[in-house]
This record gives sequence, structure tokens and C-alpha cells, in this order.
Amino acid sequence: MERLDEAGEAKDTLRRHVLHHVDFAERAAPLLHGRDQRHWLHRLDAETLNLRAALDRAVTAGDGGLGLRLVNALTWYWYLRGRFGEAVRSLRHAMEGADLEDTPVPGPTAGSAVDPAVGPAAVRTDSALAAALASARARRAAFALYTGDDPAADGSFEGADTWGRWLLAHARCGFGDPAGGDGSFDGLTAEFRKAGDRWGEAAALSTLATQALYEGDLAAVRRHAGASAALFAEVGDRWGQLQASEQLGVVAEVTGDYPAAARLHQDGVRSAEELQLWSHVSFRLARLGRIALLTGDDVRATELHERARRLAVEQSHRTAEQFAENGLALGARRRGDLDAAEALLRPWLDWNRRFGVDAGAALVLAQLGYVAEQRGDARRAGELHRDGFAAARRSGDPRAVALALEGLAGARAAAGRPEEAASLLGTAAAVRDAVGAPLPPAERADVDRAAERAREALGGPGFTAAFARGRTLTAEDQIRLLDAAVSHE
Repeated sequence: MERLDEAGEAKDTLRRHVLHHVDFAERAAPLLHGRDQRHWLHRLDAETLNLRAALDRAVTAGDGGLGLRLVNALTWYWYLRGRFGEAVRSLRHAMEGADLEDTPVPGPTAGSAVDPAVGPAAVRTDSALAAALASARARRAAFALYTGDDPAADGSFEGADTWGRWLLAHARCGFGDPAGGDGSFDGLTAEFRKAGDRWGEAAALSTLATQALYEGDLAAVRRHAGASAALFAEVGDRWGQLQASEQLGVVAEVTGDYPAAARLHQDGVRSAEELQLWSHVSFRLARLGRIALLTGDDVRATELHERARRLAVEQSHRTAEQFAENGLALGARRRGDLDAAEALLRPWLDWNRRFGVDAGAALVLAQLGYVAEQRGDARRAGELHRDGFAAARRSGDPRAVALALEGLAGARAAAGRPEEAASLLGTAAAVRDAVGAPLPPAERADVDRAAERAREALGGPGFTAAFARGRTLTAEDQIRLLDAAVSHE
């Protein structure tokens, strides 16, 4: 650098360094979507320091366009490697370097005249810069959701490329409206298909499957996951195949086929470790932890969930951390360690509410409600499960609604209202049957506790009659009846 400075060549040489690595990142980006995925992950690993230096030099030189091109090209690499914190910082750095973070760059509007003093080339440059900025903004919003740093990911992303909008929609799954009011997953699928982008089409279908999981539509999960798996196999993308196998593993778990679920998740762990996709490893370890819990192996469940939590923390992946800690809380409650379960759950209730994650809030409220019931506080249990029902309704997941009804049944049974408890259990069973997801035997401990209390008070015939009446009522009917009963107590 000293010799280059003496020769007056440092500036040009550093710019060539930036240009080389921007070009390298842009050539590598599409190759992360196919059969050479592992090779290009390692190539990018080896160039990490050069790529960081190139970004710093582009920003320092005031070349916002190059900085934005570089970070947009590196987005999927950061995602696969689980470098979410680095992605947020780098995207913000590039946007600040463009001096346009909060002010959209105007591009030419349809039919607008070109200013002769500026010329068409400058207008095209402004348009390209505006598109790059919008694309970076969408990517940064996606990673901010993953890290839990910024719940405000609902700004305008007009002009962002299809890939950036897909990543944001993927990150938004479970966070209210995943499409953010600016398009549907079906629309993204159609855009990718029109462009002939088979990987993008597969990714959009995979996200449809993930959203269907949140909505409790198991048939849609199987359909979309199967279609995406076929396309990912066609292009040779192992990350995509891991996504599909995880989704199908969850369906197997929900339907009680634990051997199939364990096999799919164990294969997923091995494949994700081979690719060094550590965030994915965290999720799959926690999935295996759930299976261990359901099959009665508490020691292994705790070990798996702890490993999953450590990886999630290392990757700054808050959603994965929550999933692992929820598993630890489930295990603690099964062991009767109610204080530990509550301590693990409480922070995540606040987090889910802050981000508007109704599916997550419904699950945490259900577990906190059961903690209160097991402590003998029937009134508090009822309040928590009532809040959980509201969150479950907003989430659109019938299984979450059924879980809330089952929790309310436990609270009412503990409060000495056995007929209401039996009726609530009947409605919950009908809701589960309607979506083809009856409660497996391994997950019936809480329901069986409520049913046993109600049956002891009502007798067999009385319980059966109340349960049958519940099957004829809707969830909304039950809540109206419950609210009326509680108001008179």
C-alpha cells in the first residue's frame, strides 16, 4: 500500500479489488442454488475477509451502487451460513454508504421525459440504484426479523427484486400477514415461474408449505412440500430438500408417526451438518428433541434442546432460540419443575407479543396456562388460556384453537365445572378431527387429566353426554358460554 501510494496507484488498485469481489459475489450467488452449493459456500468462506474489506472500501469511497450490489449478492450466503447479525450490519452499512437509507432514490416514471442536461445514462443509473436500495431494504427487514432486532418490517419495499421480496415473505411466516399486504405467495410463485426461475418457484412453494403449517393445513403442507422437493431435486439444491424434509417430518410428528419423523429429522441433521448450515441444524436438533419428549426420553430431549439452543444463540437466530427454549420448557413442565418452565416461557411471551407473532403467543400462553393449573390456580389458568384462544384465532391455526379449548377444559375442571370441561373437550376434539389432526396418545397427558377430573364428577354417562354436546358446538359458541359463566362467578 505504501508503494502504491507513492506511485499514485492506490485508489485505482483498491477500486479494482472492490470490482473483482463484487463480480465474484454476483457470479457465486446463483451457484448457491444448485448442485455446486457446497463448493461455492466454501469458496465464499475463503474470501470472507476480502468481501468485508471490499464492502468497507466501497462505502469509504462513496460508491453506494457497488456496496449495494455486493450485499445483495451475499444475502443468501449469509442466510445459509446463519450469519444473520453480519447480514443486518452489512446491509445497513451499504445503505448508509449510499446515503439513501431513509430517502428513496427517484427513478424514472413510466412515460417521463429524460432531462437533456442529465441524459438517459444518469436516469438509468438512478433507477438501478433505487432498485438496489429497495432490494437491500427488503433483505435487511428479513434479517431483522430473524435476529429479533426490529419488529418494524412493514415499510414500503416497492421496486425490490422478486428474490428480496420472497426472502422477506419467508421471514414473515408466523408474523401476522406473511406477504405484508404487498402480494401473495401465489403471486411470487407466478413471478418466478414466468421468469423461468425453477429455484425461485421451488422456494416460493416451500414457503407456502411453511405458512400452511402455521395455519394447520396439513394437506396443503404435503402438497406444497412435495412439489417444492421435486423442483429442488431437479436443480440439485440440498438446502431446499432439507426444507421439504423438515416440513414432512413435522406432519409425521403431528399425526403421531414418530419413527418417520425421527428418521426425517435425523437425516436432516446429518445433511445440514455436512453443509455447515448451523441454523438449520439447530431447528432439526430441536425437532428431534420434541420426538424424544413424546417418546418418553426426557434426558435425550433435554440434551438435544440444549444443543439446539446453543447453536441458535451462536447464530443470533431468535426464532430458533425460542423453539429450543420452548422445548426445554415442555420438558421441565413434564418433570413437574413448574418454576423452570415458567422462567423459560415468560420472556418469549413478551417477544411474541412485541412482534405480533400470534402462533408463538398462543403456544406460550397454553403452556403458561397449564403451569397455573398444575399449581392449583384455576382462575389464572383460565385467564391465560382465554388469552391463548384469542391469539390462536388470530393465527388461523385450528390446532392452536383446539389446544386453547383443551387448556380451558383443564381450568374449568380444576375450578369444579366438570360439565363445561367435558363440553370444551368435545369441541376441541371436533376441531382436531376437522383438520385430520387428532391428538396423538403421547400428547394427551393434559387432556386426560381434565377428562379424568370431569368424569369423576359426572360419571361415565354424564361425561359422555357433555362431551357429545360439545362436539356440536363451535369454538365461538364455547367462548360465549364460558364468558357468560365466568361473569356470574
